[in-house]
Amino acid sequence: MIMPLAPAPSWTFPVLLISLFSILGALPCHAQTSFGVNFTPAHIPDSTDSDSVQALAESAAIGNHISYIWEWGGDEEKGFSDASQITKAARLLNLKVFLQITPTGLGAPSVPPDLVPAGFGDPAVRQRFIEDAKRLAGLEPEYLVLATEINLLYHLNRPEFDQFRTLYQEAYRAVKDVSPATKIGVSYHMDMFFGFAQEGLLSLMTPRDFVAFTAYPAWLVYKGMYKTVADIPVSWFGKIRIFISGPVIFSEIAWPTGGFGNLDDQKAFVARLPELMRDVKPELITWAMLHDVQHFYTSLLNNAQIQVLLGLSVDAQELFDELNNMGLLSWDGPPKPSWYAGLGLSFPSPAK
Repeated sequence: MIMPLAPAPSWTFPVLLISLFSILGALPCHAQTSFGVNFTPAHIPDSTDSDSVQALAESAAIGNHISYIWEWGGDEEKGFSDASQITKAARLLNLKVFLQITPTGLGAPSVPPDLVPAGFGDPAVRQRFIEDAKRLAGLEPEYLVLATEINLLYHLNRPEFDQFRTLYQEAYRAVKDVSPATKIGVSYHMDMFFGFAQEGLLSLMTPRDFVAFTAYPAWLVYKGMYKTVADIPVSWFGKIRIFISGPVIFSEIAWPTGGFGNLDDQKAFVARLPELMRDVKPELITWAMLHDVQHFYTSLLNNAQIQVLLGLSVDAQELFDELNNMGLLSWDGPPKPSWYAGLGLSFPSPAK
């Protein structure tokens, strides 16, 4: 996803405890699946406490893990607080915890607003990032992405990427000191990774415990490369194993029902996921949105961001129509056909 989504639940943990204990007994166990969701409750940006609790129950019903993406350039304390609350709730629901932090946006650092200059070479920025990474590590998540779609920064702003690369190495060591069992890495936008032959980044972004990808493959059908979802070859994802032998994660994957997308294609894609992942055998497959959102608007883009998107040949309105409508559940709650297709999916055992 070119722009990260940072949902903002407002609930407090005592309320959450009471609500979750009332539903724990009715939830199925999905310990053997690799499937999970990014936490996006109904009615974003106006989610209520009950929406957040319901989203946690839905996350436990569909998969074995829950992800939360912290948009680092926003409200720093709220970002960490939300990650902490979701982690505590996930433990009650026997879900693995997958936390992600987004320190970049459209080719530039997106750091907390009190940090000036806003660059990864600035000592204050670096120290804050390391401290926040350590705070997340203190929650002892099973998985932690320290930068989402870092290859976008590499493509658009090489000097800042070079600065972040060394910052990542420092943060990796700091996180391991706090939580040795947490698996750490970064994510790459899959289409850009292969389309721009960025395989060399794998040797730059080390050390790591996994390689994560984001994948939004609807363009394969809607731009005419393949006729239908059924025609997408297993090798489209399987080519990952040409370059990577160790653990792989899909930190975001989705198919839209807005824009060019539709309900039938999304359902078909979800149903095909086990087959499409057959050769990759990822440890986690995280659907990008649980619910549709009302979050992405072209009016929020500044001129520099518009120029970046144009440079990538991306139509912002088309992109946002799709990004707002990638949930397995609708904005106001009811499930889409893809939700039922996703229940009980069985994936190959992860590659070691």
